[in-house]
Amino acid sequence: MTKKVGIYIGFVIIGFVLSYLLFGLQKDQNTKAKNDTKNITYNEWTCAMHPQIKEQESGTCPLCAMDLVVVNTDNNEDGLSNNQLKMTKTALALANIETSEVSYNKEDKAIIQLSGIISTNKKTDAIQTTVFDGRIEKLQANYVGTKIRKGKQIGLIYSPELYLAQNKLLSSVTYRKTHPLLFDEVRNSLGLWKMTDEQIENIIVREKPMTNFPIYADVSGTVTEIMASEGSFYRQGDPLLKISDLRTVWAIFDAYESQLSSLKIGQSLELKSNAFPNGDLTGKIDFIDPILSKSKRTASVRVLLNNRNGKLKPGMLIEASIISKLSEEVLTIPKTAALWTGKRSIVYRKPYPDKPYFEMTEVILGQSLKDNYEVLSGLEIGDIIVTEGAFTIDAAAQLQGKKSMMSTVDNENYLHNNHQNKEISNKLVSIDWEMIQRDDLNTLIEGYFMMKDALVASDSKMAKHYGNEVLKTLKKLDLKKLSETHKKNIELLLNTTKSFVSTSDLKKQRLSFKPLSKLIIDIVSKSKNLNKITYIQYCPMADQNKGAKWLSLEKEIMNPYFGDKMLNCGSILEEI
Repeated sequence: MTKKVGIYIGFVIIGFVLSYLLFGLQKDQNTKAKNDTKNITYNEWTCAMHPQIKEQESGTCPLCAMDLVVVNTDNNEDGLSNNQLKMTKTALALANIETSEVSYNKEDKAIIQLSGIISTNKKTDAIQTTVFDGRIEKLQANYVGTKIRKGKQIGLIYSPELYLAQNKLLSSVTYRKTHPLLFDEVRNSLGLWKMTDEQIENIIVREKPMTNFPIYADVSGTVTEIMASEGSFYRQGDPLLKISDLRTVWAIFDAYESQLSSLKIGQSLELKSNAFPNGDLTGKIDFIDPILSKSKRTASVRVLLNNRNGKLKPGMLIEASIISKLSEEVLTIPKTAALWTGKRSIVYRKPYPDKPYFEMTEVILGQSLKDNYEVLSGLEIGDIIVTEGAFTIDAAAQLQGKKSMMSTVDNENYLHNNHQNKEISNKLVSIDWEMIQRDDLNTLIEGYFMMKDALVASDSKMAKHYGNEVLKTLKKLDLKKLSETHKKNIELLLNTTKSFVSTSDLKKQRLSFKPLSKLIIDIVSKSKNLNKITYIQYCPMADQNKGAKWLSLEKEIMNPYFGDKMLNCGSILEEI
């Protein structure tokens, strides 16, 4: 009996051991798994060009089709906001980051840069008109640049009315002695036609009226515009020529609202022209337009210049530098600290001086000093900002999906729109080739217009960005399904766009924009799928006066080849 009890007790002990091994070990594994799960770092995926895109798995960007890159979300554990980022010590060392403290300026002068154009002196401009109705038989001043003097003959005109008036004079000669008052009245009436006493006497002596009457210059100067042609009939008072005295010319500059408070009449300025880079030109402001341009938001500033040597030609581009004294100390930052994105300016601030954290901060800048910018708002005295390596930090912010100079859209607000973009993208799969071709064309043209607008704003960084967007659209096209004409143009367009995005220099971008526009115009002109009215516009002064075309959705001229220097230079050639 005792032996059996021992056996039962042994079975019970073995059962407890087996229960622990089976259930206790499983519980420990579950607990360990839960703890391990807490320590897992979940990664998300984003687009290097569109950091607002957030995905939970790898794939391609729904906006540009680039491969998504992984972003570690460990930074969120530091409690950073969407416009803050953390950089590792290695990244900081490679970026060669330099910082400085925001302080009051040590300079007492500000340099204001203005861009303008040489114009004729409107006070000396004159219009040569006809004194009577007639047909121009000969025009001696028949090209722009002809120099004329007051009282000198510049052409011949035939007038039936003047011919009849001369016949009346010859008829009145027969009763000159018997009716002297009547003769004098007829003779004096010819003076209204600007005939001189000598001409009238010659008619009486020759007893024959003048067929062609000479036209005499009313003023001295240079012909700047011809409004008449030989063989055409003109009424009394019709303009024939525009004459300007080029011994003095005007330099017309555009000054922005923020600059007007530092400008005043009589202020001296230094001038520089590409035609005379070593020339020592100076002048004084003699007029400031009291009314701002609604389109450009600028006021015209005029300088009267002596031009007796004739070196300054109307139409020349000219720049001015004005030294303005600062009335008080202002907050300043080094020019290397500011990143420009069109109308916006940003800097990177260190919210914690002893930590590798950086915060994107929008600022409003004022006057341009020698090496600094005046800060109107956005920063305070003592703030630590990045002065070298800001572009590197901005690139890191993009890769981490943070706000940057290229994107200020909150990621959370974008998720809903991103989901909608995916649905639309999926629906396009079943659309036929003609529809896809039309959509691709519109995307291409819209990217081109964004490039154009960036050049108008003289923003080379954004122009290059949108150029890369156009390049991606072109690379996605299936050239096998296009016509030979479109295929050839798109291959050329691809190479031309690559040339455009290969540089960040604004002048080189504008040179590349000319052949790019030519190809775009050719494609648009032959396409029947464009869904918007488009205008072909032309500037004769672009590319060193060789002229260049571009496309625009607006009738108003906004010149991408000169920007604010000659914003409205150009005309509409054609509407598509």
